[in-house]
Amino acid sequence: MMKIIYVGGMRALIIYLLLNIKDLEKSIFFLENNYNINLKKYLLSEKGNKYVSRYKNYRLLKKITFNNEKKEFWIQDHLKYSPFFLGNFNNMILLEDGIENYTDFYKKTSTRIKYSIKNKILGGTFRIEKYKYGHSQKINKIYLTGLDQTPKEIEKKVELIKLKELWYNLTEEEKNKLLNIFFIKKEDINVIKSKKVILITQPISEDSNILEDEKIEIYKSVISKYKEKDILIKPHPREKTDYKKYFREAEILDKNIPMEMISFLIENLEEVITLFSTAIFEFKFITKVKFLGTNFDKRLVENFGKIDKI
Repeated sequence: MMKIIYVGGMRALIIYLLLNIKDLEKSIFFLENNYNINLKKYLLSEKGNKYVSRYKNYRLLKKITFNNEKKEFWIQDHLKYSPFFLGNFNNMILLEDGIENYTDFYKKTSTRIKYSIKNKILGGTFRIEKYKYGHSQKINKIYLTGLDQTPKEIEKKVELIKLKELWYNLTEEEKNKLLNIFFIKKEDINVIKSKKVILITQPISEDSNILEDEKIEIYKSVISKYKEKDILIKPHPREKTDYKKYFREAEILDKNIPMEMISFLIENLEEVITLFSTAIFEFKFITKVKFLGTNFDKRLVENFGKIDKI
């Protein structure tokens, strides 16, 4: 059976792959973003749908979904093309995006619309239905990882999973296939396994009035409490800071490796630190985490407000 996957976040993609790596050859991915991943042969659109016109994307979706072949849909229901799936298909599976899946804010807000113009363009009829985070009746199963308490309205649909447990249950061949998808090399694995502390940094100078030298001053204050040689610095993809210039004994993991994959590979890790990045969620149930919050430095409070807990 063909599997159609529509996701916007790396976390959802990894959850799908952990659960379905055996069925990769039967999978077709329609991705919201153009990720640097080794899945080119399985993509509905190689450019990522945000770089293709909406008209062309609907044509692609119609071609792959409006036929008699039996299919299974694994989606996220808060994205640009989610209403297309919700309006036309049943018994779909929802993949966790993050902490938003645990809020009641979006419950039971539904709209059904018929797009007559698109009907003519595409040569067929389809409905648009808007729900978010699993509240649609079209979603019959939801995979969550327990980041927070499951909303009561969807709890009967939810299956709680542990990502690291799913990773451990893969064969070595399957693990290598997953590592290859994210271009993770042996040298990357060795670096991750060797460090005791991970510092998850953030684009605080790129996203605010904090200057680059002030940013380095803040992170020097964080790192001063540890042996620099024990630290692995994981920069945010949007950061421009050359951390090696300032922290010569630390290891800098500047490849865009998903945090979930890093959490699978750790061996000697004792602690994960961040100022206020939610990426630390991934380590919450694995090791000691230190969420410093914006109170760590008054310049952070001035630019980002008060953030003191995950």
